Amino acid sequence: MKEKGKLSRRDFLRLSAVGATGTLLAACAPEVIKETVTVKETVVVESEPETVEVEVEKVVTATPEPKGVTTIDFLTQSATPESLAELEPLISRFEEENPDIHVQFVVQPGEQDIYQKMTIMQQGGTPANMAVWGNKVAIYACAGVFKNLQPFVDRDNVDLSDYYDTHLASLKWKDDYHALPAAVYTTLLYFNKDLFDEAGVQYPPQTAEDAEDWTMDAFLETAKALTKDTDGDGEPEQFGIYEIYNNDLNKPQFYGGKSFDKEGNCTLDSPACIAAMQFWADIKFKHHVAPTAAESEGIAGGIGGDEAPFLSGRCAMAVGGNWSLPAMMGAPFNWGVAILPSSAPEGNRSANFSPDAFVMGNGPNPEEVWRFLKWIQEPENIQEWCLILGAFSPRKSQSDYNAQLVTEKFGVKGEVFNYCLSHATMVMGELRELNNPNEDEVEDMLTPYFDELELGRITAEELAEAVVDEATRLAKQPCE
Repeated sequence: MKEKGKLSRRDFLRLSAVGATGTLLAACAPEVIKETVTVKETVVVESEPETVEVEVEKVVTATPEPKGVTTIDFLTQSATPESLAELEPLISRFEEENPDIHVQFVVQPGEQDIYQKMTIMQQGGTPANMAVWGNKVAIYACAGVFKNLQPFVDRDNVDLSDYYDTHLASLKWKDDYHALPAAVYTTLLYFNKDLFDEAGVQYPPQTAEDAEDWTMDAFLETAKALTKDTDGDGEPEQFGIYEIYNNDLNKPQFYGGKSFDKEGNCTLDSPACIAAMQFWADIKFKHHVAPTAAESEGIAGGIGGDEAPFLSGRCAMAVGGNWSLPAMMGAPFNWGVAILPSSAPEGNRSANFSPDAFVMGNGPNPEEVWRFLKWIQEPENIQEWCLILGAFSPRKSQSDYNAQLVTEKFGVKGEVFNYCLSHATMVMGELRELNNPNEDEVEDMLTPYFDELELGRITAEELAEAVVDEATRLAKQPCE
């Protein structure tokens, strides 16, 4: 149940994190340098003046850096020179409007979690100033790695009403904002148009009106119509469904269930949760309209990437995040995106990968860091930030931009993305919506059981019976 597709998402962004410690150049004393120079002096030689050249040592002062300029080093992960160059005009504009602040990029090699890097820096006595990264705000806010942004937001009357409520909720700790949105992601239903056309099956819904009857039963029947076992050996040559990414704790939403309630009680034993978890297991082992893990590897044929089984042309539909869009451009068939099915009472919803977030560490110069965070949130600036990175704007008022980006860059209907985003729940379900700092511990405990369910070794009821009490205990642990 680990968040799959994470590397693909990073490739999609190309630049996914910034963070660093600021240094105040004006606080440095001018550097003193001794140098030997040749000068001409007039001396008296036997009562007659004569000009001679002599070497003397003198003390000179190096040209000081501009006074009052604060340098903020941006720690970037997996950043290429090209992506840094593309960001330069935006950063230069900030510096022009804020001449007392200088922004400097520092590339962090490897795949280390930036929040973990910030934790290490703080433990080492050099806390970071700022970062842009993904999820798990509550975990690191609880640990004291992030500075509380609420006093800044209140003081400057920052209006956050243009952001999606689901996203904003995940950026709080104890009702205070400890992060601000940077970009948004959601899950979609990808489909192979060629396979639908060959089978004479209607495309999955791409508008809200058409999605009204797009239930889990309808989804299953569509998958059955697109699954082919021509020789009858029980091993289909073509499958109806494939899961590129489908977070386990979000699966209950397909039937209107919730993994946890507001008090932190695990509710995976509710009828809706059990029905949803069993559905996603049954499509593999009962109905066999989706490949098992082993079959997925065979379909991929050794090709890397989570999208490989779908790109093989042997799966008609796939649940996945919008970060898989670039990979789809290499598909050897016609494809599209559609709305995910749902049997939830409130209608169609899709899991929403939590937004990337701007955070402030406990390093020096918080006012200068806040000025950047506040500046980048302005509509023009956040849209340019997302445009450069190929990401999607977190502002609701820029939904047209998001739709246009999907349509122009990937050739599919951008309205589908906006629908899925606006009907989304947070990835990791209620644990992240409720800002639970014990998310990792709960996930680590649940993962083996979800793996057993996915392998067909236990039922959803057996899973629920085994995990509910322990998951509740872990979720209710106090923040330490």
